[in-house]
Amino acid sequence: MEVIQNGVHVISLIIEGLCSLTISYLVYKSFKKYQIRKNQPTFDLSVSFLNFGIAIWLIALGKYFDFFSSYDAITERSYSDLGLNLSFIFLALANIWLAKFVTLVFMKDNSKFLVYYAVLNGITIGLFLPYVNTQPGSYRSLMLYVVFHVMISIPFYIMIVNFCNRESKNTTEKLGKVGFRLISLFAVFLMLIFVFTGLDSVLTEYNIGTEITGLTIAYYLLWVCTLLSIFFGYLGYMMPDWLRKRLSD
Repeated sequence: MEVIQNGVHVISLIIEGLCSLTISYLVYKSFKKYQIRKNQPTFDLSVSFLNFGIAIWLIALGKYFDFFSSYDAITERSYSDLGLNLSFIFLALANIWLAKFVTLVFMKDNSKFLVYYAVLNGITIGLFLPYVNTQPGSYRSLMLYVVFHVMISIPFYIMIVNFCNRESKNTTEKLGKVGFRLISLFAVFLMLIFVFTGLDSVLTEYNIGTEITGLTIAYYLLWVCTLLSIFFGYLGYMMPDWLRKRLSD
């Protein structure tokens, strides 16, 4: 039987802790790459990864604080709600920096798109800012805000997939083709994270599929997609030496 303490499932601590460690490694490698290359796209991508990382760390830390807290997370003080609400602010910032990277690499510095997309994510930030508190149940009440952010994120990730597929077809070099395909998979799983995040929010709000463990199937799927997105992001953007060597053989 699964252990639950103060409303927090032990399995969620394990899953989110693992994701926190893996994104930390990706953030470290991306900034290390920037120290070598010193160019704007690498910096923008590194900052985007950092904001994604902060979002994951906040979600995980909120759960850990609640698990070991003397406060009742259901009626008194919920660090999980604080972490979740704060995470969407950093997810929006991650989108903005990723859009900056995309405009430089794929769109010939399309500033109009960047401003438009920054405004949309700014709306997400404005929606969630008033709820940066430890009020129990506050995240659950923000289902429509979560769905809004999901709706502005998915088309952007589809756009990245299309850009990568286009560049992969136009590239004759094997290393470039594989790199773009890996980045495309990164965007696909990033998109699925938001699909399952929105679905989890809706299912949790209406207590659908939570009877057995208290967690929805969408919860597990979003974190599996998180790990896969980090994995393909590492392979595609960082292109480690062992992968380069294998593709060159």
